[in-house]
Amino acid sequence: MEKEWDLLLKLTPELTEVAEKRYKILANISYYQPVGRRILSEHMNIKERELRNEIKILKEKQLVSVENYGMILTDLGNSVLQDSREFVKNLSGIVEMEKNLQKLLGLQQVIIVPGDANKDETVKQEMGAVAAKTLWKLLSSGDVVSVAGGTTLAELAKMAPQKSKSQDITILPARGGLGERVEIQANTVAAKLADKFNGNYRMLHVPDEVGKDSLDMLLKEPKIKEIVTKIKNADILVHGIGVAEEMAERRGLSRERIERLLNQGVVGEAFGFYLDRYGRLVEKVNTVGISLYDLENIDNVMAVSGGNKKAVAILAMLETGLCDILVTDEGAAEKIQAIMNT
Repeated sequence: MEKEWDLLLKLTPELTEVAEKRYKILANISYYQPVGRRILSEHMNIKERELRNEIKILKEKQLVSVENYGMILTDLGNSVLQDSREFVKNLSGIVEMEKNLQKLLGLQQVIIVPGDANKDETVKQEMGAVAAKTLWKLLSSGDVVSVAGGTTLAELAKMAPQKSKSQDITILPARGGLGERVEIQANTVAAKLADKFNGNYRMLHVPDEVGKDSLDMLLKEPKIKEIVTKIKNADILVHGIGVAEEMAERRGLSRERIERLLNQGVVGEAFGFYLDRYGRLVEKVNTVGISLYDLENIDNVMAVSGGNKKAVAILAMLETGLCDILVTDEGAAEKIQAIMNT
């Protein structure tokens, strides 16, 4: 079959471009629906006339429904979008990139979705959907899962498949709240994911960053101590990776402290740990919940992060050797591969 595909691509090289374009159109409609053609063309940065022709074909194939209030995916369209991920990846050479990065980084699995989250907002949704599917496959009865917060993990909870049968699993927030938007906090992600998977959940009602004395005092509280112990001893951890400067700003660090960190070569952040390009710890803040030191004791650690701008931060985290699975996008993967090959 592989030989036939190679022959087909040689005879019709435009097939890859057409498939990728229609895949992106379906993904964008899924993300923005219901959406008008003009707004969609602006989001995708393609001419409205070109989009009109593509929508006509997708409508004829019963993948898209055009209503008075905008375009939406049909059930068949949703199904085709899910099923076409691997097809598009094979066409564009992403599968080979996955194998290459898995070997270069020494990971159990690397999953790359087409596109770049820094250029296309729908790519983050695709990463969330793939990560949710991967997480579901990892789960066993009785498992405890710790999930971090952030926009990408919020998409994971949003895109997770709805299960009707009750599951013997518990979802916990990996850390306290950063004081950011409620919908992207770890507590909210844990609750939504537990609802989707029809499992149990617990919340951690404490701030993410506290002083050392306050942290020691909080951890003496029996209920907080109990849930933090469960979080640190989870069977699976799902977390994001942040660009150091952005995360330092979100945590409210002073500009002087941020500049000092950057001058020390800090590029990435996870769980309040600031890392340099080679995964070496430069500085950490006191946080309630999971710590970088806990990852060695967790069976499956999955990092979900993408976008070309996060590539160096992602690589810094992977250099610690504490991740097992990476879900990322083409933009980040290409840059990581380029760095690793230099």
